[in-house]
Amino acid sequence: MEEQERSSEKNGANHDANRSQFGSASMDGKEQDEPNARQTHRNAYESEDEIERLAKEFWRWLMRQNIQVHQWIIALSSIALLGVTFSQLVVSCSGSAQMEKLISAADKNADAAEKFRVAAEGINQGIGDAVSKLNSQAVSAGKQADAATAMVDANQQMIESQRAAISVELYGVLNPVTFHDRGLSLAFSVLLINNGQVRAVDMVVRFKPSYIQWGPVEFAEPEKRQATLCNKPPTADETKQAKELATGDVIFAGAHKETEINFGMGAPTQEEIIKWPPDSAYKQNPALTVPQADRVHPIVVGCIDYGSGAVPGRHQAGFIFDIEKTGEDSSLPTFIKLGEDVARGNVVITKYLFSQGKNY
Repeated sequence: MEEQERSSEKNGANHDANRSQFGSASMDGKEQDEPNARQTHRNAYESEDEIERLAKEFWRWLMRQNIQVHQWIIALSSIALLGVTFSQLVVSCSGSAQMEKLISAADKNADAAEKFRVAAEGINQGIGDAVSKLNSQAVSAGKQADAATAMVDANQQMIESQRAAISVELYGVLNPVTFHDRGLSLAFSVLLINNGQVRAVDMVVRFKPSYIQWGPVEFAEPEKRQATLCNKPPTADETKQAKELATGDVIFAGAHKETEINFGMGAPTQEEIIKWPPDSAYKQNPALTVPQADRVHPIVVGCIDYGSGAVPGRHQAGFIFDIEKTGEDSSLPTFIKLGEDVARGNVVITKYLFSQGKNY
């Protein structure tokens, strides 16, 4: 019995010793594992900081490159892939083996980023070369176009210098200004001068007289009326009349020919009559003694259509003439009094100041 008790006590002591030894071993294992775990996490955090730093540097490098839209997509995809890979590795790592995997994955991502950088530089260089070639081609094409334009201009200038060129100049007043039923009649002559290098042929003289009002309308209206008449080709009647008047004769280079501008006009409308001097003149100069009267301002617009030697095509020389009278005080020309004849020596005919119409 005593021997059994001693055996039980011994077994109990052994059990307590084993439990104490097991507990001590467990505690030692925990104490030994805790520093390793803390070191593992610390290394993970340090690696995370390093990779974040590398990612930021890579991003700054990308911002300095001239990368197109599709390259940005590749770059952003690489950065996103690097972030996802790192997150997965951090979650899964719990020891040194996982840390080695994390470092290895970071190295692979760094290698991929470097390869992408090299590829991006190659793409950027290729695009730059292509743009440079396109610019060179554009410059070359522009120079060729300029050369072609210059050649066309030179040819045109040569053609223009070798053709007939008619101008119109006043030659003289043939008749006085007369009125019949308030309608004005006049005749004067002009010279058709060939300033070109070859003869002018098949000439047709066209003209049209009209009254014009005083004021701003004088600056543009005469040219409009000339264009209305002369922008259209001569009619059959106008061509026939030109031949009957012998204006269809040839004018050789350097020669001239006189032709007559003879016309009669109807009575002016109320809108065409000019009150002259205007009321404003009397207000500004109370000492003005010239009585106000109804006056008219006739103009003649016209053109000479002609050919140049044997070369096909037609040319035209425009003309616009003002018709006035000498002033009552024999100074500046003034408008003609309605219904009052003007002696031939007092008729003043001048070229319209602002334009003579189209010349081509």
